[in-house]
Amino acid sequence: MNKIKSALLSTAVLSMAILSNSVMADQQNDALVTKTPFDAVSKTFEVTAQQSPNGKAIKSIDVAVWSEENGQDDLKWYSSSDVSNGQVKVQFNLANHGNHAGNYNTHVYTNYSDGSRSGVVMENTLISPKAPTLSLKDGGIRMTTDIYAPTNGTLYYAVWSEENDQDDIKWYADNGTGATIADLKNHSGYGKYNVHTYVSQDGKMTGISCQDITINQQEISYQINKVNATTYDVLVTNVPEYITSITVPVWSNANGQDDIKWYTTTKIGEGTYKAQINLANHGYASGDYSVHIYGQNAISNSFEGLKGTSGFRAENVPNQNTAPTPRITTYINETNTYPVGQCTWGVKSLAPWIPNWLGNAGGWAVNARAKGFRVGTTPRVGSIVVWPHDGGGYGHVAYVTHVSSNTRIQVKEANYAGKHYIGNFRGWFNPLDSFWGGDVSYIYPD
Repeated sequence: MNKIKSALLSTAVLSMAILSNSVMADQQNDALVTKTPFDAVSKTFEVTAQQSPNGKAIKSIDVAVWSEENGQDDLKWYSSSDVSNGQVKVQFNLANHGNHAGNYNTHVYTNYSDGSRSGVVMENTLISPKAPTLSLKDGGIRMTTDIYAPTNGTLYYAVWSEENDQDDIKWYADNGTGATIADLKNHSGYGKYNVHTYVSQDGKMTGISCQDITINQQEISYQINKVNATTYDVLVTNVPEYITSITVPVWSNANGQDDIKWYTTTKIGEGTYKAQINLANHGYASGDYSVHIYGQNAISNSFEGLKGTSGFRAENVPNQNTAPTPRITTYINETNTYPVGQCTWGVKSLAPWIPNWLGNAGGWAVNARAKGFRVGTTPRVGSIVVWPHDGGGYGHVAYVTHVSSNTRIQVKEANYAGKHYIGNFRGWFNPLDSFWGGDVSYIYPD
């Protein structure tokens, strides 16, 4: 590497002069070599060789460029033979050097049509790191720059909120990608945030820029749209970047919050989240529904209520709780001979298609299967749920009236908690809970 650099320098030293304004001329005055200032927007500069009046015809140019940091590890040759009107040029692009700031050397070699060659060393180009662009993103202040620290340096950002002075100041190091996030969880309060940028190089910290960004409290908006008779969309908009997630609790107003369900939303656009409400999760209840909006706040590092809504009213909901027509009708007209007030009596009253004398409730699933009824483990409206280990060893049965999921049903039953009449005593509950004996089966009518 050092041999290459020495060769470049020794060749370039031959008969050259360094002129002001980055303009060079070779000894024979055959060409005028110029270099434009560095453009921080396009991250380029141009080197041009122009044939002098009465000078030799130019055939091509070769330009070697490298940063002084870390030797010549980023050396790149820029060459062109596209000569027009005695002029040829090449364009340096910082991207070819990793977009790193630094002190860049430029050596230019002009090749003539007679086979001769001349070299010139241009004035160094000092490229500084660029002040970052500040934005709010993913619960933090995002600092991005397209001109990175020199290869032997590191960019640092000092970030703090103006509230309570610098009590929350924190330093963030750029990882070399030009994109750094200052997590708002590390800071406090709304309002003005200061961002100071430094470059650390050769044991020295040099200031690059002093900037600020303001974070205002922002009120969200929402829409509730009916998709069909059993589905509603909740659209939450104008969500600020310091809110990192949105959750929507929904419940029907019929029986308090017995059917409350927390819906996790999906981010579908900038500041926009959506949750889809399925009335199956609420027993297909008709009437008014309450909808609230909660969010995870990166600034307060808390899960907080953001907004109440007007909710929605579900009308003309299809009756999803209608029991299917029995497949086996042999026993429908039987007189109920189970002891009045027992759970078996209650189920036979509600589901006349089930036979008499299936034995104690604990044996119903086995005995019903023997008589040709389907038995499974998935709850369905109109089925009979059997807990073989409940009821002090005698088992317990009930008639399923509503199903939200395998772990959320409603039933009607008798002999529950000493009540020897038929009723819905539990509301929504988990039939698999160990309190009821754990194991459960369902006898289906169809």
